[in-house]
Amino acid sequence: MGGIGVLITRTQPGAERTAATLRGLGYTALISPALTVCPSQNPTPALHDIQAIICTSAHGVVAIANASGARDLPLFCLAGGSVDMARERGVGGPLHADAITARVLSETIIETLAPDKGPVLWVRGRHFAFDMKAALTSQGFTVREWQGYEARPASALTKEASQAIRQGAIKAALFHSARGAKTFLALAQQSVLSLEKITAIAMSAEVAAGLENQGFFQVNRAIVPGEAAMIGALQSHLPLP
Repeated sequence: MGGIGVLITRTQPGAERTAATLRGLGYTALISPALTVCPSQNPTPALHDIQAIICTSAHGVVAIANASGARDLPLFCLAGGSVDMARERGVGGPLHADAITARVLSETIIETLAPDKGPVLWVRGRHFAFDMKAALTSQGFTVREWQGYEARPASALTKEASQAIRQGAIKAALFHSARGAKTFLALAQQSVLSLEKITAIAMSAEVAAGLENQGFFQVNRAIVPGEAAMIGALQSHLPLP
């Protein structure tokens, strides 16, 4: 494994997009998702009276895209992978996708929509870091929730990832979520892996907090939440020769 090895722990298909970006920059990227996303068995909700759909991940876009009428409704989602997935799935309604965090997305919704125009639908996973429903109901919105997917912990790191860590070939690991970071640490402990040669790069301060004092060489984070800033942090701390 030549070059600066970077481990990507995020879920698919986002992990492959991150890997492609890193490889394009000259890094050696290895993928070992800490979480695997599975669709839920919950019935797809009716959308006849919904004024807008909210998705805080690309997985939410995938889950709701085929629902009757979904592609014609305004969609509020995060910048990055969620936007790419919305376009890939043929979303044709108004697309609001400048926010890089769920909190900022909630503020955009409050500024853009009126509570008296009808309920909004929040498509979420079983676990979530930011409570969109609480943020919006406090401002008078009626929020319907639909758990469209679930992120389940991987049973183990890939053999390639474990081997690369043991050989000291992984110099950095990217962490996109607090739950993914927590799961990775458990999997690394399960495989008795030393992290002392690895720089952890976190998506946000919240994600970084869970990585501190866990045996990494150092922990760094993006200046602002988002993949572009995260990769910028990687380039700053581990520049290519």
